[in-house]
Amino acid sequence: MVHRQLLGLQRTVARCCDSCLGCSGMKTVASFWNIDQAYLARARLEASGVSVFVRDEFNTLSNQLGSGAIGGAKIDVADEDFDRAREILDVPPLKT
Repeated sequence: MVHRQLLGLQRTVARCCDSCLGCSGMKTVASFWNIDQAYLARARLEASGVSVFVRDEFNTLSNQLGSGAIGGAKIDVADEDFDRAREILDVPPLKT
């Protein structure tokens, strides 16, 4: 975990290792074209005790029309929280 200062508020952000904020220790549980929906999903997960990293958050904010090219904002959680996060968000299983 890492604490980041954001607008004067302490916020805990999921961290998979000491060198980055999103890599092999994280899984994408959902993606959203609308950044507000991503923020609501993050709030639901954090309220349930699941640490979350919103990937491509600023790209989606700054260029909403072009965010489709990168797949929108992604909600990443630690591997061990993946199943619990899917239950909280009520996400259907991925097709394999």
